[in-house]
Amino acid sequence: MLSRSPRVVAEVMSLLDCLSAEGISAISTYNINIVLEKPIRCAFLAALTLEAFNRRRKTWKDIGLLSRVVPFFFGYNEEDLEKAKECIKHNEEVFQPQRLDFEEPVEVTISKELIEKVDKIANFVSVINKDFTMFRSLNNTLTLAKARAVLCKRSEVTEADIKFLKALVPFWFNPIVGNDCDYYIIQCLPAKSSEIINQLDGHYSERLIYARLAELHKRKVLKKNGNIWYTKY
Repeated sequence: MLSRSPRVVAEVMSLLDCLSAEGISAISTYNINIVLEKPIRCAFLAALTLEAFNRRRKTWKDIGLLSRVVPFFFGYNEEDLEKAKECIKHNEEVFQPQRLDFEEPVEVTISKELIEKVDKIANFVSVINKDFTMFRSLNNTLTLAKARAVLCKRSEVTEADIKFLKALVPFWFNPIVGNDCDYYIIQCLPAKSSEIINQLDGHYSERLIYARLAELHKRKVLKKNGNIWYTKY
């Protein structure tokens, strides 16, 4: 889509910007003219390379799109890359099709205690994404927590959803920080280094875990109090 003419790209991005915010009540093109009684609001998924994203980052920030979406930047650690190469060499099918059964809208509740925890995460994320008002970062993180609850067939946010949300934070950094090892490390916290190594035994080496702990500490994602690792949010 982004390889089309600048005019077409600008029109489509403007459409997506409106769809994810106020909604679309009318569409008028050369061939189509639609007027709706109730505006349509919806979410969308898009995938592109980091280079393509960075080339357009300023433009999308200028129109307000970047604060409306949740950017997700994914990297690989060396051990996962080696496992992937082995799977390819042996023609192993590692990905299974996943079906999402969409049901009627669900009203998801969240306690005041957990809202405060989401608020701390949103504050941290807003700094990463330079969302100076923090309004949309808070809205996005709350929505993610509630969406995860619905995915788990629940109508209330629990501590498990908060832990999941915390584990996603490294993937919001650009340049890229997060990879699978970081996700599983944060799911173990709070914990000592030795406890993390024991929990991830068979998945990642001790050397890689220590390297990722050091990197996450350097990026101020994690802090250490005595012998215990915690997130900073």
